[in-house]
Amino acid sequence: MICKSAKAGVQFIIETHSDHIINGLLVATKKGIINTDDSKVYFFDRDIKTHATQVTDLPVLPGGKIRKPPKGFFDQKDLDMRALMGF
Repeated sequence: MICKSAKAGVQFIIETHSDHIINGLLVATKKGIINTDDSKVYFFDRDIKTHATQVTDLPVLPGGKIRKPPKGFFDQKDLDMRALMGF
């Protein structure tokens, strides 16, 4: 619904820790509901040495992919599955 609203011209600024929101954007991009030019994803992290915020622009590619996501970008599901499976 967010992507369809954005396609109609509504602008959203969303801060999230939800993989469902990001995955929804990626799926909507893959299905052609929203164009790659109509979305922006940023990853915020902390530089340990300077304690400054590092901002990484993560363009959404055609096909609903993010090229080279930074370490820690929505990896909690994988971490949880490894823990549950004993890895």
